Amino acid sequence: MGGIQKASSFLANSLDEFGFEVIMMSLYKSENFFFKLNKEIKYIEPNFERKSTTRFVYVFKMMNFVRKSIKKIKPDIIVAYSEWSNSFVVMATLGLKIPVFLSDRFSPDWNLGTVQTFMKRVMYKKATGIIAQTSYAKEVIFNKIKNKNIEVIPNPVSAIDAIDCPKKNQIVTVGRMAKEKGHKYLIDAFSKINNQEWQLLLVGDGPERKSLEEQTINLGLQNRVIFAGTQKELSKYLSESKIFVLPSLFEGFPNALIEAMSVPLPCISFNCTAGPSDIINDGINGLLVETANSDLLLEAIETLINNENLRNEIAKNAFKIREDLCIDVIIKKYVDFILK
Repeated sequence: MGGIQKASSFLANSLDEFGFEVIMMSLYKSENFFFKLNKEIKYIEPNFERKSTTRFVYVFKMMNFVRKSIKKIKPDIIVAYSEWSNSFVVMATLGLKIPVFLSDRFSPDWNLGTVQTFMKRVMYKKATGIIAQTSYAKEVIFNKIKNKNIEVIPNPVSAIDAIDCPKKNQIVTVGRMAKEKGHKYLIDAFSKINNQEWQLLLVGDGPERKSLEEQTINLGLQNRVIFAGTQKELSKYLSESKIFVLPSLFEGFPNALIEAMSVPLPCISFNCTAGPSDIINDGINGLLVETANSDLLLEAIETLINNENLRNEIAKNAFKIREDLCIDVIIKKYVDFILK
């Protein structure tokens, strides 16, 4: 599971449904699958394990696997996902005369490290085109790479339909429990709200879970903060909640945010780099808060807790995300950019 896996699977399924022949190639051998692919989509993966060798050796084995597979498949177009592997996909397909489009998924300010940054500067120039998720990401890529064929195409919204269930005095967030997701700031803000009848629901898992559980205990919140773990179906958790919060410190383009807006839920987000400001018109279809500021986040949460009419109005406006980022619109952007 993960944002890249979700976005690429959703795109593959959508292209298949629009009549394209789609082959999904993984660069790692998978033990299990979180997202489903349509049965018409052929899936390819290496027959060797990542853990069986060093990272350096694995890169060369992976590139050899990619090149052999591409030569056998003879695709019309290649779309690669993720800054970690995009440069190696370009290198593996040099000389094959197949258009390669690269989709950047991370925050444009994310530090990839010395080797990956160098590879990106060199290999991205050889790509046919680059897909950025936000206008800021496009600006950063152009300043670094000088590739003029860059198109801004956001993620389509995988709309979540609300189910009929009682609403709780509940704030919900969805995301991997890693430091960059900023859960600790949300828990800190939640600990200070005046209305003790509200609870906080954290959906997701990750390396920071133990630390976050300890934080809730230290703040005396263990009876009001619920750790739901990883969940495939989010409709129940979102439908029963009244407020959604995205406390991320970095984002590429936050799927969790647009999915919550599609329910619809009134949403609060840190105004992190990048994505939320492209999605939320502050005070209209959501609330934006200075990143990593628990006090301002607390103010925003209490504003929505204390004003049901405002919650309803923001949710109503947020629901328009279904039209703005519907799959038909986004697929057309992909097809127009790639086929031109």
